[in-house]
Amino acid sequence: MAADKPGDLKIQVEPSEKIIFQSRKLGEEAVSANLNIKNITKEKIYFKVKCTSNEMFRIRPPIGMLKPGGDCQIVCTFNPGKSVPESSKHYFAIYQQKVTDEKKNPRQAWSELKGDPEGMKKVYIEFKKDEEKAEAKDDKKENDDKKEDKDKSKEKDKGEKPTDDKKADDKDREKEKK
Repeated sequence: MAADKPGDLKIQVEPSEKIIFQSRKLGEEAVSANLNIKNITKEKIYFKVKCTSNEMFRIRPPIGMLKPGGDCQIVCTFNPGKSVPESSKHYFAIYQQKVTDEKKNPRQAWSELKGDPEGMKKVYIEFKKDEEKAEAKDDKKENDDKKEDKDKSKEKDKGEKPTDDKKADDKDREKEKK
């Protein structure tokens, strides 16, 4: 990325193209994903992260300042109780502005900005509900239960001594008969 062109972001962003919210309970529970940003300039810069829907997403921290070479992890959260939209419909926009007055905090600097910020990048959002993994776990549990039942019936067929659990079950049955 050529950082010298106007409008180009001078912040390194990871992931750079799309951020993935992935969970088996997507839409039911809060699901978070991280954006990592790094200042690749020799100047202090302010950053700001915005989203397409403040009701659907929460961003922490939404604004800040980065020293030269400094980095920050941004936690992006898809809020619970929302229906899962189609992927790539929403995005996070990362903005940057050079620090001109170090006495101003980032919030004040952004509120006083006239015109467009120096750089901007969009990172699109993808949603993945882990239904396959949940089904695979259920299938594995079911197979484990079947194997356990099979092992118990093999013990009976071999005429092995009953375990303590089986002895207790037999005693309970005898008491019920009386």
